Amino acid sequence: MDKLTYSRSYSYGSTYALQFVGKSDDVTVAFDGKGEEITVKGLRYKYLIRFSDVESISYKEMKEGGILVIQTSEKINEVGVIDKFNFDLFADEVKSRAFNLKLN
Repeated sequence: MDKLTYSRSYSYGSTYALQFVGKSDDVTVAFDGKGEEITVKGLRYKYLIRFSDVESISYKEMKEGGILVIQTSEKINEVGVIDKFNFDLFADEVKSRAFNLKLN
């Protein structure tokens, strides 16, 4: 997996999005304003996650950084490789938007 760096956050309409950039892929994690779903989109994939299915958003430690993980009741979604500093920036952005999600 390509290592992702937190780039910026932005809003469009009722959607709030966080963007990460890597050498070969850009990843956007977008939260809809109704609090119903999260859209994770990159060059090679796209999937929707229902808010009601999210159990946690976490940082999974590895040798060279870690992985941003969105855990649902059915699946572990490994979004991409990210370092702890960038995960903390991401977590702060999510918390500031008052999303009721568990961040590890």
